Amino acid sequence: SKPEGTWSQPVLISDTQTFSGIPALFVIDGVLHLLCANDDDSTRKILGYRYDYIAQTWTPCDDVSEGRAARGVSATSYGDSAYLSFLENGPGDESHSVYVVAYTNGQWQPHESVDGQAAADPPQIAILNGRIHCIFNANTPTRDLRWYSRPVLAYSMSSWMAGVPDATPLCGMTVPGTHDS
Repeated sequence: SKPEGTWSQPVLISDTQTFSGIPALFVIDGVLHLLCANDDDSTRKILGYRYDYIAQTWTPCDDVSEGRAARGVSATSYGDSAYLSFLENGPGDESHSVYVVAYTNGQWQPHESVDGQAAADPPQIAILNGRIHCIFNANTPTRDLRWYSRPVLAYSMSSWMAGVPDATPLCGMTVPGTHDS
């Protein structure tokens, strides 16, 4: 069978920096961003890059996690929002605590702990049906798999039309029909 598309040629992120850990990709304001840790365990610095589609290059940018992600970054995007999940609250924290932070309305919101949990490995996140899902191995000897979920929308996907009176004719409504609506 014929492949759907062709992968682009590889683009070097940096010719002066070495990296460690798992990189995270996400979109903020229509721009593709990358976060990855440097290869220096003593600083555990998270490095940020943005992709320029015109020049087809990655350029350094401020650490868009604002220093929150000490290690173990995962990311996802949803509409005009982005979410990061990470272990530890900055380089001085070695608690293995799991946090999520959202980029909404043009700014990073305060980070939130995922139910006070600690993880042995970096958490992973995804968004489906208006909910953010976070999964990780617990920081326990059994390393059991833990899954948490919460809504990212101010309304429920199952009752988004609850405020429309039953007598409203269909021609009296505007119902969005795109996949991001």
